[in-house]
Amino acid sequence: MQKKTFNIVFFGSPGCGKGTHAAEVAERYHLQTISTGELYRNEIAAQTELGILAKKLIDAGQLCPDELTLNMLHNHIESMPETNGFILDGVPRTQKQAEMMDGIGYDKPINIDMVLYLEVTEEEAVRRILERSAISGRADDTLEVIKSRLENYAKLTQPLADYYEKQNKLYRVDAMSTIEVVSERIYKVLDPFFNR
Repeated sequence: MQKKTFNIVFFGSPGCGKGTHAAEVAERYHLQTISTGELYRNEIAAQTELGILAKKLIDAGQLCPDELTLNMLHNHIESMPETNGFILDGVPRTQKQAEMMDGIGYDKPINIDMVLYLEVTEEEAVRRILERSAISGRADDTLEVIKSRLENYAKLTQPLADYYEKQNKLYRVDAMSTIEVVSERIYKVLDPFFNR
């Protein structure tokens, strides 16, 4: 049976290029990009109750509670116009979130067709985040917070690779190259799914 949408999770450590490549892929295949970081930043800018709580946690390099993140995501997806599918950047972050999205202990499942794993070394991730920080002046990108985010990722998010590999949904992409080269590697994985 043909699915109505094709939904992709962009997966990898902070600094692996998820945001950059998600935007490109969305344009190429006419998908909607959803960055949970952006959703949170919008809430923070609007100074909603959720935004104030999120800001405290994010400034400390901590993750926001699962249900809070998924409810915000679900509401956003429901409000979106018709689309070929969407790209998730920044969620799921934990196995519990992935299970909730699969409908385990959560009554608003969010279907995932593919997980694109952009792989970079920790050294490269730190270098890229510091470089981005110098350009954009993002206050949350201090070395201390970067290390905390990478530790959180290794402990909480990395195990998701196994979770999705068992479902045959994980596709690994070597992201240790220029944006152009990594883009070509991503298109090689995705083209067969969209050009059939």
